[in-house]
Amino acid sequence: MKQTLTLESVSTRQAKNGKTYSVYRTSEGEMSCFDKLTIEALSKNVGAVIECEVEKVGEFTNLRKFYKVIETPTEHIKDTKEDKRSMTEKNCELICAKDLYGIEMGYRSVSAEDKMTREALMELCCDLIKQARKELENG
Repeated sequence: MKQTLTLESVSTRQAKNGKTYSVYRTSEGEMSCFDKLTIEALSKNVGAVIECEVEKVGEFTNLRKFYKVIETPTEHIKDTKEDKRSMTEKNCELICAKDLYGIEMGYRSVSAEDKMTREALMELCCDLIKQARKELENG
């Protein structure tokens, strides 16, 4: 049956008859492959999301035919890194801004002459974090 899965890793094993075959760790579990041409195609795409022919034989699952690459490893990794980076940057900005806000509130008196509102102070803290990031990026 045609199936879409991710090839996570590959290892080579030797059968009792002495022939070697490949075992692929996939998003759907371990699968064996015995066909030389299919092994070559699959091994070039470890880390990718692929479409292939899968056949269940007793308790074993075999990869019978490679059809195509759905998503290359670099595309997937790039997207994931960008997502994680943007989330990390946002979290860092928020944490730093909250720290600055807390420090600043500790120094400020809560008197009537203090004209800066809490919202304005938080905006100032966020602006300081953005300015610091720009300085670090520009070197």
